[in-house]
Amino acid sequence: MVNNSVKRATRTVEVRRVYNPLQGDYSLGTIELDIVERGKLRVHYGSGQVILRSGQWLLAKADETLALSREGGGAPLSVIQVRMSEALFPDVLVALPECASLDILLKQSARGAYSSDPVPLRELRHRVEQVHDAHGLGVIRSVWRLMSLLAETPACSVVSPLPDTSLGKVPPESDMARVVTYMKAHLAETVRLSDLARVAHLTSSAFCRSFARQAGQPPMAYLDTLRLRKACHLLDYTGLTAKEISYQCGWQDASFFSRVFRRHIGMTPIQYRQRKG
Repeated sequence: MVNNSVKRATRTVEVRRVYNPLQGDYSLGTIELDIVERGKLRVHYGSGQVILRSGQWLLAKADETLALSREGGGAPLSVIQVRMSEALFPDVLVALPECASLDILLKQSARGAYSSDPVPLRELRHRVEQVHDAHGLGVIRSVWRLMSLLAETPACSVVSPLPDTSLGKVPPESDMARVVTYMKAHLAETVRLSDLARVAHLTSSAFCRSFARQAGQPPMAYLDTLRLRKACHLLDYTGLTAKEISYQCGWQDASFFSRVFRRHIGMTPIQYRQRKG
């Protein structure tokens, strides 16, 4: 989704869906690549935002949380956009050892992968034009060549540092849902893995496997994500100090809280509060 101010200055390249086995199937989801040729592009995705400049690119799931806007008033902006079906990247191929870097990039795209530093635009434009001009099986080959080039980018970051905490289709009355309810009710307290396993009526090892399979991350990492989301909310909407927030979110050491926050969010709690000016 690109707002009108960007659309007027955007050159869009659509991946052609002419390869019969795909049958134009975008039901598996769409991955969007945005390459900034000129100007500044503000990206809002999931829980984060970033400003991209000429030579930087973004690779993200094209869902309702992705919003692009011009940064810098009326300054010229030119963005190349490629939209690709996830069906172009079947698990059986991505899981091959020689595709390890591409596999990592595709996983990062769920949180908005972007190049931290500018990259040469000439080769990127060339690969995109190959995608645009391809037919049949050539679409697959050209898309994979483009994605392989992105996967070789030495410095890659993510826009949304906090993973999704939804449990998808897990029934609200299930043991896993009760575990998450327990986590949310005890964010300010010391929570042990054994406590969570007991709520789920499982051994610790069985609980870890089951929870990670359904939530997409280990239980204690999920708990940290919930705490960080609460910390971000308190920083945005209250006047509490970082030390007070650390206590309310389950960290008894404010310095440790600041280090954890910076590692996941990319800035200190104070910088996060001041980011909007």
